[in-house]
This record gives sequence, C-alpha cells and structure tokens, in this order.
Amino acid sequence: MLVGNSLSEYIFIRIVILAFRLVAPACILYFLISLLIRPDRLFDIGHWWLVVETWMLSEIIFLFLCYLPMKIRLQKEASHPEPPNKVSRRILFQRCMDSIDDVESFLSKWFLGSPIELIKRDNVKEFFAWSMMNLRYEDVRDEDVPELDDYADRIDDMLQQQQKKRLAPGKGDARSLRGTVDAVPMQHRPLVWYTVSHSHSAAQKHKR
Repeated sequence: MLVGNSLSEYIFIRIVILAFRLVAPACILYFLISLLIRPDRLFDIGHWWLVVETWMLSEIIFLFLCYLPMKIRLQKEASHPEPPNKVSRRILFQRCMDSIDDVESFLSKWFLGSPIELIKRDNVKEFFAWSMMNLRYEDVRDEDVPELDDYADRIDDMLQQQQKKRLAPGKGDARSLRGTVDAVPMQHRPLVWYTVSHSHSAAQKHKR
C-alpha cells in the first residue's frame, strides 16, 4: 500500500491529490498574470526560472492538447452494432435467467451495489433496453416496449419467488452499469504526476 489507514495519512494523501489537481490551474494563472504585469520577462533565456516556465508551459500544452481532447472523445456515445433480433434477444434473456441463482444479488451487482429497494421497475427496463437492444430507454420504439415489460415481469416474478419481494413501480435512485452510454468519469492529472509515476514504475522494474 502507498499509505496506511490512519487519519493523518488520509489527510496527507488528500492534500497531495489536491496539490496535483491545482498544478494546471496554477500554471495557467501564472502565465495570465505574467502576460499582464511582466511579459518581457517570460522565458528569459538567461534566468534559471526558464526551466520552471518551460515545465509550466508543458503542463498547459498537455492539458489542452492531450487531456481535454481525450475527455471530449471518451464522452461520446459508442457506436453500437446492430442488436440481435427479437427472437435472439428472448433466447439470450432466457439463458441469462437460467444462470441466475440469486436475482437480488444479480440486480444489485448490475446496479453498482444498489440495494433492491432503490432498483425499481423502470430501472430494470432501462438496463435491459441497453443490454438487449443497445439503446437508451427513451429511444426504445413503442412496439418494443412490451418486450421490456415482459423482461421486467419475469425478473419481478423471480424476485418474488426467491425473496418474496416485488419491484416497485416507477424509477428509483439506482444507476445501472451501461458502459457504452454512460459518461466516463475522468479527473485531470498533471504531466508531472505521470513523470513521477513512470519513474517510480521504472525504478521498481529495475529492482526486480
């Protein structure tokens, strides 16, 4: 482990994380202020501060030319293949049903550990719209809605048989795992972070 479990170590690592996240904003702020008050002294070749300014410029370039374009690209919805036809979907659904020993655990895992009380009928239909039809729930055609209702009914029946519970109507706060349509959570890390982590990994490999 990189750090222990004590409160002081937790506070320390949170401070380090915050400091790394502030690197790029601090670099941008530095250049904006410098351009306003002393532009003639930027990148003074004869001054040792040139090294620091070069590194700060590298951080800004990395932010705008690498991180932000990558973030924008990853947020785009994936290109889905043609979904299987209705008959194939029902066969696949039945195979999934046959493999479920604990439907409550099955639902909870697909809904990122949410308790069954937060997983309601529309949540289940939304999940099957994605997993069976490659669609967002709101994009499902009217003629395919009964199919989703049937999937939800069968999950509900199994839940009632196994746990004596029912799916509540409506939509709960649970969020399902839908990897090709969900946003990709990203946090910026500065170039210096990658430099440090790469150096550490290289050192560990050298020791081995």
